[in-house]
Amino acid sequence: MTKIGFLQLNSCSGCMFAVLGSAIFPELLKSADIQVFRLISDIQSEDHLDVVFVEGGVTCNEDAELLRRLWTEGTKIIALGSCAVLGGIMSQSPNMHIDPVNKFVDPHSSLPGCPPPRRLLGNLLLSAIDGSEFELPEKNVCWECPFAQDQTYEIEITSLHSTHSPKSCFLREGILCLGPITRAGCEAHCIKGSTPCDGCMGVLNGNLPAAIANLFSVLKVSETIREYAELAFRYQKPELKLKH
Repeated sequence: MTKIGFLQLNSCSGCMFAVLGSAIFPELLKSADIQVFRLISDIQSEDHLDVVFVEGGVTCNEDAELLRRLWTEGTKIIALGSCAVLGGIMSQSPNMHIDPVNKFVDPHSSLPGCPPPRRLLGNLLLSAIDGSEFELPEKNVCWECPFAQDQTYEIEITSLHSTHSPKSCFLREGILCLGPITRAGCEAHCIKGSTPCDGCMGVLNGNLPAAIANLFSVLKVSETIREYAELAFRYQKPELKLKH
């Protein structure tokens, strides 16, 4: 029986609660030996794990050394959620230093999202049961968006938030949306809920500063919005900052 761990680093536990709420989790309980899961058991063993799902960012040497030990022992490390994959919202804190998992080890697979999308999370958990490979979509959120056919951006981007349900593409309505550069897989859940995409799934090409610069180059973005360009980096602290 596969030995599985759910390891929480610096996080809000949102990804772990998403795991508990997954339709696949009951099957995982039957088919795997869960050795570590702080939310459901005080008994934990991080030794000889076959697979470990890691939530949260790395904030201390102890966390980094634990990841390196697991990786050296041959444990499949799966980065779960935007904090583990990208650094997450808390990486923006001026009071602590937070790094994504891939700065210390090479994860077997990764699933971003804040929290991870339900369908992809189910597929990821299933892969731990049957040994199948998990792959992220190679398309952007616009591909899933109900307004995807309406992508001409002639109106100046002057707002960061919507005050009403959209009738067309947010960008067409002058509202900044990161859907064109953000990885698909969320089924445009936020957009369908009247909220522009804020990029929690990460960018397709992995280079966020370049993706933001390219997006802004094809949009008419007001100076006010450009002054708040750092909001586009809320899930991933960039090594480079946009020049205004």
